[in-house]
Amino acid sequence: MLTGLKEFLTKKRIESTLKQYNIKLVHTSPGRIRLRINDWENKKKLKHLIHDMDSDCDIHSVHFTPETGSLLIFYNHSKATEEQTQERWLEALKKYS
Repeated sequence: MLTGLKEFLTKKRIESTLKQYNIKLVHTSPGRIRLRINDWENKKKLKHLIHDMDSDCDIHSVHFTPETGSLLIFYNHSKATEEQTQERWLEALKKYS
């Protein structure tokens, strides 16, 4: 029960942080997050963001689809690393937003 509550609160915190940068959390599942970024004006920033995320040892891959504004992130979803991984990519998003 507490695990479900913790995941719910983490998801709400992530959504709140993303909203500040006009980024929508579309879908989450263990090890996978899809974001919608409608107004990426600076493609150079996006390129750096994807590079930084790809360099993270717990992120397996990052794919951006410009036609839809979709950013798909696959990451290590073990309970030991998931929260730290999410914190690192949120910091990367803040850095480039």
